[in-house]
Amino acid sequence: MARYVRVFNILTYASFTGSHRPLLTLQGMRRLVERGVITEAERTILSDPQNLVTQRHSTVLMWIARLFVDARKAGHIGGGDGFEQHFLDKIHVIRSKYGAIGDELQGRMPLAYAHIVQVLIDVVLWMYPLMAYSTGMTPFLGIFGTGLLTIFYQGLFDLAKQFLDPYDNESYGKGEDPLCIDTLISESNAGSVRWLNGLSAQPLAYQNLVDGNIVDHQLPLRGWTVEEADLREEMAIQEAAQKEMEIAQMIAATLEPETETETEIETEPAMPTVAEKKTPVMPSIMPEKPPILEMDDGDLSLLNGDLCEDDDEYCAPETELSMADALEKIEACSEKVP
Repeated sequence: MARYVRVFNILTYASFTGSHRPLLTLQGMRRLVERGVITEAERTILSDPQNLVTQRHSTVLMWIARLFVDARKAGHIGGGDGFEQHFLDKIHVIRSKYGAIGDELQGRMPLAYAHIVQVLIDVVLWMYPLMAYSTGMTPFLGIFGTGLLTIFYQGLFDLAKQFLDPYDNESYGKGEDPLCIDTLISESNAGSVRWLNGLSAQPLAYQNLVDGNIVDHQLPLRGWTVEEADLREEMAIQEAAQKEMEIAQMIAATLEPETETETEIETEPAMPTVAEKKTPVMPSIMPEKPPILEMDDGDLSLLNGDLCEDDDEYCAPETELSMADALEKIEACSEKVP
């Protein structure tokens, strides 16, 4: 709604002034979209040929009224029917005020009257020196009086012409000190957001009133003394330090289990492995070497555990075979294997 108020002000002054009239053109409306003043959908509606170019601000005013009604029905704005009626009355007042601007610009005094006043002022100023000389006025006083009357009469007449064309649409004032439309628009835009963030933060909430928690808001009538103010400041510093310590303890308590497990797994240094000392074996207890069996080259024998000719028969434990007998037994076993 605040944005619509700003758009309404811009389009209103663009309708009544020649300096801002380019905003109503096609390029001007597109520029408003580029600068984020209106949306593309709003530009399409405002550029509808059925809407007069100089009455686009009336359409925006209707948007404001309808938006307020819909927002109240949706619950975004509180208030009853009386509040809605009062708001619509204010919309009607705005409609009458900006409508009077156009009426005053179009229903001004006739141009012939301004010409007559200009002629009369010029005649009076030209005749004053002659009148001063004929009455025996000193030359110095006559010159000073002529200059003074010229300044006052011509200044008042120039001011009247500026009021005749306050927006300098027809260059009556020759562009000298017209009303600054940019200043009027900026003041209206600043007023549209004056109350926007007023209730973004409220010191005394509704729930505190219900619960009766208003002790902190009950201040002495004459304020605090200097000693009391210093004492309150020291107490506030101590309370803040205590709160910081409590918060730090809570954070440390929550992070302590995690840090312990992490340090045990990751940061714990590996213990050095100590090799067990082996007791040296003394020569007296060294195991005896097994006896080496000496064999001749041609007399190799197989020990027990070899298979005999039958599958389930083994050689006798202490039977010694010659090399020839062993080869015969191996050939006999190999013939039995398929």
